[in-house]
Amino acid sequence: MKKIAFFCCALLALGFASCDDKSDMGIMQVNPQLPEVAPSELAPVVASEIAGSSINLNGLGEIPAISAPAIENLPAGTDVVYDMQVATKADFSDAETIPVVDGKVSAAEWNKYFRNSFGMNNRAEANYVRFLAYFVQGTQRYRVGDLDTFYGSHKLTVTPVSFTYPTITCNTADGAMYLADFDGDGALYQGLVNLDGNFTFTINGKEYGLASGSELELGNKPCSVKTAALYIVNVNYADDKYTFTTTQVRNFGAIGDFSSWSKQTNLTQAGKTFTGDVDFGDNAEGEFKFRMSNNNSYTLGGYQYDLLFGGANMVVPGAGTYTVTVDFSNFPYTYTAVKK
Repeated sequence: MKKIAFFCCALLALGFASCDDKSDMGIMQVNPQLPEVAPSELAPVVASEIAGSSINLNGLGEIPAISAPAIENLPAGTDVVYDMQVATKADFSDAETIPVVDGKVSAAEWNKYFRNSFGMNNRAEANYVRFLAYFVQGTQRYRVGDLDTFYGSHKLTVTPVSFTYPTITCNTADGAMYLADFDGDGALYQGLVNLDGNFTFTINGKEYGLASGSELELGNKPCSVKTAALYIVNVNYADDKYTFTTTQVRNFGAIGDFSSWSKQTNLTQAGKTFTGDVDFGDNAEGEFKFRMSNNNSYTLGGYQYDLLFGGANMVVPGAGTYTVTVDFSNFPYTYTAVKK
């Protein structure tokens, strides 16, 4: 026991000696001096390009965003930098951050956020923006103020960079209707088409008709359906040839949390639209999508102004009953909802 006690005391003494000897400890840590600047002293100025009521991202590269006058009492080597938050909701619950570089933000990054939020429609939509400020000292970054400190918070209407889905034409007795390449790889074109008898396709400016079975070939020999109805029409390109399929749509409606995803509320077709009343229940945050033929394999979802085949669930327009109209006359497909 005495030997053990002596050994422990020796280790303890060595520990004290090591602590006193700073020469073996490396570089001492020194906490940087935080700027003694109140958040209100920054007074940054939001650039007119963003401070207005609207902005059109078409043709823009780097957008002037925010600047600040010279600030007194900043320690040497301290800079002030900003980030911009952009959101579709006034409470910024879906905000994403776009870096501010030399007082500017990237139009491409903003447009990317817009597309992730609203899909591939070209409508102007509301965005909310605000700025966060930081003190930067070397590799250290300190938020100015607390978690509720922001600058330049306001709402503006954003027009995205124009986008067009690649399409091919289905020539029908009801006129020209379109199939879209949602993935942009030319492998699959899809669309809702009213078919009544014979039809052909126009692909890259050339007319295609039926070869045999489901294969298409150059020429105007028509394809055909026996039953006049609405169809999901797909044109596939693989192995240097085009093939097509048609699937009749027997009904079209909304399904979601409001019906425990079990019962479809059908809408009535009139030409190239579907319309009907849908009771979304009491849950204003519930989800829904559109379904065809009571079959979960055939759905439209994703975005209000960019409905996609097999798209994600969408948030309901609100609690209560709404008159819902789905327009498939052109791409992107859209829906509107008016509360009753």
